[in-house]
Formats: sequence, structure tokens, C-alpha cells
Amino acid sequence: MIMRKFIQKNERGFTLVEVMIALGILSFGVLAVASMQSSALLGTSRSNSVTIASNIATDRMERLMAIPFDNLAVLGSGDNTYFTGAPALPLNMKDQDITWKVESGGVPSILKITVEVKPRDMRNKITLTNLKINAF
Repeated sequence: MIMRKFIQKNERGFTLVEVMIALGILSFGVLAVASMQSSALLGTSRSNSVTIASNIATDRMERLMAIPFDNLAVLGSGDNTYFTGAPALPLNMKDQDITWKVESGGVPSILKITVEVKPRDMRNKITLTNLKINAF
């Protein structure tokens, strides 16, 4: 009898319906966070592919620009002998994803160099174009 004095009439526990509603709201929030996490991982993966492709394109362009003008003029495109000392490509990039060509720029002393790298998991290509001028 003494215990009943201290318990107020408006102090009651949660009902089963209230607990189920709270669990539903909580699970909805957890699912939203999980969906956001998978979306962030996909974005990170694509960003990584673009970074790798950009680094490979830059490396190839720098190596082509280092070749003397006369050698580059007869080189054309697709000859990978100049890239034998290049860093090993990552596993997700194959040689068929990397194309490059050297064209006459319309003026005999200018060559147009184009390097394209296409990451496998993306639709777009990374394209770098540069002009090499014969300084005589």
C-alpha cells in the first residue's frame, strides 16, 4: 500500500502501437542513410576512375611532348614503344582504353597531339590536346 502513494496516475509506459511507430520511423531513417552511403561509394569510385584516367593521359601527353619534333612528325599514332618505361597501368585500365595520335596542325612546323583515355565504368573520355611547335 505504501508504494501506491508514490505512483502518480498519469505515469504510464509506452503502448505497443507507439513502439511500433517509433521503430518504423527509425528503420526508415536507417534505410535512407544506407542508400546515401551506397550513392557516395559509387561517386567515389567514379571520381577515382577519372583521376586515374587524367593521370594516365597527362603522363602520355608529357612523354609525347618530350619526343623531338622530327621523330614525333613521323610517329603517327598508336606506337607504344615510347611508353615501355611508363608506370604500370592499374588493373581497371587496359591499353585499348588509351588512344593517341599526332597530326599535322596545318602548318609544317606545328603538330597537334591528342591523347584520349576512357575509363571502363564511364561513358565519357578524358581528352588532352596539345600543340608541339618546331623551334628550328
